Amino acid sequence: MKFSYSWLQSYFKDKLPPPSQLAGFLSDHFANVEEVKKHGKDFLLDIEVRPNRAGDCFGHWGVAREMAAILKLPLSLPQVRLKEDEKTRADRLVRVEVKDRKACPRYTARVISGVKVGPSPRWLRERLETCGLQSINNVVDIANYVMLETNQPLHAFDWDKISTEEGRKTIVVRLSGSGEKLLALDDKTYELGQGVLVIANNEEPLGIAGIKGGRRSGVEKSTRTVVLEGANFNHLIIRRASQKLNLKTDASWRFEHGLDPNLTETALARAAGLIQEIAGGRIFKGAVDFYPVKRKPLRIKLEESLIEDLLGIKIPPSRVRGILTSLGFGVRAEKGCFSVEVPTVRTDVLIPENLVEEIGRIYGYQKIPAKLPQVILSLPTENRDIFWEEKSRDLWKEAGFSEVWNYSFLRKDDAQTFGFKTEQLVELKNPLDQSRPYLVGSLLPNLFLNIASNSKNFDAVRIFELGKAFLRNPDSSPTEERRIAAVAWGRSQAGWTDLKEGLDFFFKEVGVTPTYEKGRGESVFDSQGFFRVRVGRKIVGRLGQVKEEIATGFKISSPLYALEMNFEKLSSDFSDQKVYRPLSKHPEAKRDLTLLVSEKTGAEDVVSLIQSLKITLLKKLELVNVYQGEELPTQKKSLSFRLTFQSAEKTLSAQEVEDVLNKIIEKCQSRDWLIRQ
Repeated sequence: MKFSYSWLQSYFKDKLPPPSQLAGFLSDHFANVEEVKKHGKDFLLDIEVRPNRAGDCFGHWGVAREMAAILKLPLSLPQVRLKEDEKTRADRLVRVEVKDRKACPRYTARVISGVKVGPSPRWLRERLETCGLQSINNVVDIANYVMLETNQPLHAFDWDKISTEEGRKTIVVRLSGSGEKLLALDDKTYELGQGVLVIANNEEPLGIAGIKGGRRSGVEKSTRTVVLEGANFNHLIIRRASQKLNLKTDASWRFEHGLDPNLTETALARAAGLIQEIAGGRIFKGAVDFYPVKRKPLRIKLEESLIEDLLGIKIPPSRVRGILTSLGFGVRAEKGCFSVEVPTVRTDVLIPENLVEEIGRIYGYQKIPAKLPQVILSLPTENRDIFWEEKSRDLWKEAGFSEVWNYSFLRKDDAQTFGFKTEQLVELKNPLDQSRPYLVGSLLPNLFLNIASNSKNFDAVRIFELGKAFLRNPDSSPTEERRIAAVAWGRSQAGWTDLKEGLDFFFKEVGVTPTYEKGRGESVFDSQGFFRVRVGRKIVGRLGQVKEEIATGFKISSPLYALEMNFEKLSSDFSDQKVYRPLSKHPEAKRDLTLLVSEKTGAEDVVSLIQSLKITLLKKLELVNVYQGEELPTQKKSLSFRLTFQSAEKTLSAQEVEDVLNKIIEKCQSRDWLIRQ
């Protein structure tokens, strides 16, 4: 915003610092001065007024008040001198009708007759030109001058060009209708359309409210009676109209930022007095004023302790009171605090912290010593639930599984394929996707969809998810469980080994020793390869091979292996305490075991059988190959395992290894599994 140095100087009896020095004070305490430029006998100050101060500091009065507070100088704003004609009231000549009170909270008008329109005096023209405005005539120039001074846009109408109704000139504030247009003062015709706020008479629009006046009602050399308008308009409506018409003016710029409705009366009185002084004329008594809901000053309680807490220094109460008073605030000292009345023009001050900011910037932030804050450092309370969730994710990633995050919604056809009954599921009243009306009752269906999608591009997929499942209780009330699920698929039966080894690794790292029980009667898992996971006395989950028909329903070729566990039940037994066990100094002994089994026998059956022997020397059991071919009998397959033996006390002899291996072979043969050489 552009400001005149000589204009600002006129408000002070004391001499101001030179323009460049004044710019430094303003930049330190108020707003950055981008440029100081010589303009004739005057100086131009280009100040970057922040949007929150647009309500008062887009005008010279607001900036002068800031300067008075910063420089501690007495401020002398112009006194309004009006000589009103006591015989005739303005409301007998002009009538105002506001159709939309929200769009126009206040509309004030004054009437001046006997005006002599002509050139403006030199001082007025020079000040306008310094601020970037061209002189038009004395009446219009005074309206612009008062806008730059008080920040309140004004507009002058030729009284004779306004239509008469019931013996009075009628001004109507309304929204434009379809097809309406206006020839503006810039000699351009604007297609208004619907929804633009206009100032009109009973026949047609006279101007675009808050933006531009109309040519038809403009003040000319022949004008003798002037209707001077000062109004307050809704900032959103002005902004929309400005954007719609692609028309920006000094007035619209101010209205778009929001103005104090109490400015209209002061600005009109100031402008009317100047018109009478410069252009002559008779001011009719009073103003026509539409102001149904008056804006009253806000009162804020400011604690002295808050000032010290926020600024870090103690400022004497007398200095605090002086700063606020110089900025135009009403201050009443109370015990340990101040009761501060905020002028309505300061729309940016709403809470005590805003007042502290005002005090700090005027006092000078540079006077506040820089020091590090003194705080007591303490470790935050650890959330163990979050810790174990993150730990579990990391462990499954280390085991070679990729984490997925699925939406918590389930499709109807997937629910049927998985075997859910409608009464088991929680149905959404207003689903985001009509094809996914349920919340997931299990994490597995969406994981199966992930497998189906990725199996087109990969030979093996290992994924897991930690999330919530939602089910209905027997009494129909919904419940939710935190669960962890993992799925392994591959073009060989190695998927079972990967899943089981991943689970064993997970349990080992969280300090849990599970047991696996062979189960039946599960709708999702094949009865030949289904296990329940037990920790202590709690059954926490299930794992096994997914039924072929379910896998096929999700468009996945068998075999597909999955597990799902109740994470909330499980995590209560987690422990991050580690027991140190030294690595064995003795070498490992490895043996291969190949079995010929029924094609329905899973690798997990063999693993479970061998583990049931509880052989302490057996450190590792791996499935290395699955084969089915013409060389084998029908409905038979070959499973190859690698067994690793090791002792912590000694090097195992060949005989000791063979004895243990024979024990395993005998157990396998008891199940009619043939040993292949």
